Amino acid sequence: MPRPSARPLAALSLVAILASVGGGCTSGDPARTGAERFLDRYYVEIDLPAAREESVGVARAKIDHEMELLRGIAAPESGAKPTVHYRFVKQHDGATVQRQGFVYELTISLTGGPQILRRALVTVQQEGADWRTANFEELD
Repeated sequence: MPRPSARPLAALSLVAILASVGGGCTSGDPARTGAERFLDRYYVEIDLPAAREESVGVARAKIDHEMELLRGIAAPESGAKPTVHYRFVKQHDGATVQRQGFVYELTISLTGGPQILRRALVTVQQEGADWRTANFEELD
C-alpha cells in the first residue's frame, strides 16, 4: 500500500485550520446567527431589500417605511457610506425559546468624520427552520 504524500495532508490541515478560524467569527447559536445576518444586511451593507428579506413583523414594517421614505433618492456613492462594525454584548433577558433578543455594540465610522458608538437590540423569532428579525432598535 503506498504511503500518503505529506503534501495532500498538509493541504487538508490548512483547510481544517482555515475552516476553524472562519467558524470562530460566528456563533453556533442559530438565533444569534439570524440576528447577525440582519445586522450585516441592514447596518454593514446598508442593503434595505436584503435586510427586509431577513425580517418579519415590526422589523419588516420599519424597513418598508424607510424604503418608502427613500424612494426616488439616489444611493450615496460607496465612499460616502459609513463603515460599520459590531460586536456581540449580551443576550437580552426575558427571551423565550421561539423569540430571543441580542444586544450589540455598533461602531460607525464616517468618512473624514467622527466615530459613533451605538448599541442595538435585535429581537429574532423562529420562522420554521430559520430565525428572522422581528424587531430592532438602537438603545442610545
